[in-house]
Parts: sequence; C-alpha cells; structure tokens
Amino acid sequence: MTGLWEGFPAALSCLRDCPQRSCCSVQARFRFWDPCREPFWGDNTFLYTNAVLDGITSTVLSSAFGFGIAIAAAVLFCWQGSIYLLASVIEPFITDALMTEISLVGGILILSSGLGILGIKQIRTLNLLPALLVPPVVIALLTAVGLG
Repeated sequence: MTGLWEGFPAALSCLRDCPQRSCCSVQARFRFWDPCREPFWGDNTFLYTNAVLDGITSTVLSSAFGFGIAIAAAVLFCWQGSIYLLASVIEPFITDALMTEISLVGGILILSSGLGILGIKQIRTLNLLPALLVPPVVIALLTAVGLG
C-alpha cells in the first residue's frame, strides 16, 4: 500500500519535474482546449489524439511509479470532463468573433511557450494566462456599445 501514493504526486506535478516548464504549458493547452473543440465545432480529432497520448503516458508512468497513476488518470478524467461539460453549457454564447480573439491570444501563449522550449527567450507563460479573460470582456463591451 505504500507504493500506491508514490506515482500520484509525480503524475500531477508535471511543472515541478519538467526541465522546460514551458513544455508543460503547451501540454496544458491541450488539457484545456481539446475538450472544448467537440462542443464548439463537433471535432473529436484532438480529443481522441489526446486520449491516446494520455493512455500511452499513463502506461509508461505506471511502470515507473505504480498504481498511483491510475488515481491521477481518474483526476484527469474528471478535469477534462468538467471542461467538456462547461464548454457544452457556454457554447450558445460563443460567437465567431470571440473564438477568433481567444484563438489569437492562445496562439501568442503557444508562441511564448515555443520560445522557451527553443531556449530563445524564457517567458513565464503561466503568468500570461489571465490574458485569456480579456477577449470575452472586450467582446461583451463592444456588443453592449453596439460596435460588435
């Protein structure tokens, strides 16, 4: 039973052990965005790809860390499932203009992660995540004023 909890913290602490922290920011992008693609566009491609990659990673990690990885997989399932359900609820309120702006901000975040991975410039990408809140506020203000 002592080996049960050995893999759980290792599976949930990607940022602590990752030599390039921005690499984990790119992985976090897939954790959030992929469950949103199906409710918004009906596209399951990335969701299935992410599930296969998670399965392979879980198998490799469980061989090194033990059964605790299965518990982490349950947590990951709940996390991605809640994002999927939230995306299904807010889907009627998402406009094409909002998706364009959020995709633009997301592209900049991925670019900053890529610069960190390549060692060109270390940017604290996680500190830039609140920028994802700007497009909904701006689109709501523009719509309220009648410009949107």
